[in-house]
Amino acid sequence: MSRKTKPIWEILCLKNENEVKKIKLVFDQVRLKKDQALARKLKLETMLEEYSYKLQEVLKTPKTKHQSSVYRQFIVQVQKLLVFANDDVVKLTESFETVNRKLIEAQNEKLKLEKLAEKQAAKVVHREEKLNAKERDAMNILKYNINH
Repeated sequence: MSRKTKPIWEILCLKNENEVKKIKLVFDQVRLKKDQALARKLKLETMLEEYSYKLQEVLKTPKTKHQSSVYRQFIVQVQKLLVFANDDVVKLTESFETVNRKLIEAQNEKLKLEKLAEKQAAKVVHREEKLNAKERDAMNILKYNINH
């Protein structure tokens, strides 16, 4: 029986390890997408600041209405893109947190399975030692009975 239970724990540990690897891959992909979305958002925010500043400069100097209108239209487009970028960041942050929780759960499960496998291995060793001790005792009793 002990020979049957030991491989089962090993199989469960291997299965869980594969699951952890898969979740880590997804975790890395989601983290990369989230970082890219944050970089895009930051770039858009920087662009918005730059063009808002440029618009203020254009308004200070006597330029054509057309140039200030072009800046305003561009700023509106950047603001719209920024709304989408914010939505992406929120969604990817939620996905990241979900995958992070799954990864933590899988790693905790891995630790639990490893501890259970270690306990089972210790039980098997203890049983074998106990069996060996009984066999030694029986042999010693036989030797004693033969000698006396």
